[in-house]
Amino acid sequence: MITAIRRTPVSGAYVGLPTHLRRNVRRPGRRRSAALDQLGMVEARLIEGELEEARRIGHAALQVVEQTASDRVAKKVARVYNRTGRFATVGAAVELRERMRPLVAATA
Repeated sequence: MITAIRRTPVSGAYVGLPTHLRRNVRRPGRRRSAALDQLGMVEARLIEGELEEARRIGHAALQVVEQTASDRVAKKVARVYNRTGRFATVGAAVELRERMRPLVAATA
């Protein structure tokens, strides 16, 4: 089945595209959207159990997160941080959690 891609006039968001493709069609400079997309990728990799990939994407995502003051992004960081809790003894997850901890603490 082919999903139609449509552009909503209000937000300009591309509906029907997976996140990894959607971030390629966003206009440059959309830090909040980029941060949310990347954090979503981190969350997906954690769910899949791909901790090394989650760590790699997570570090890149956190660089973007630090450039925005969005409440939505802060909440997403906290959610991803909480999701890493079940992997708290695995090296890649520990490293990612340590990098995220100051950001989560700043919004608490």
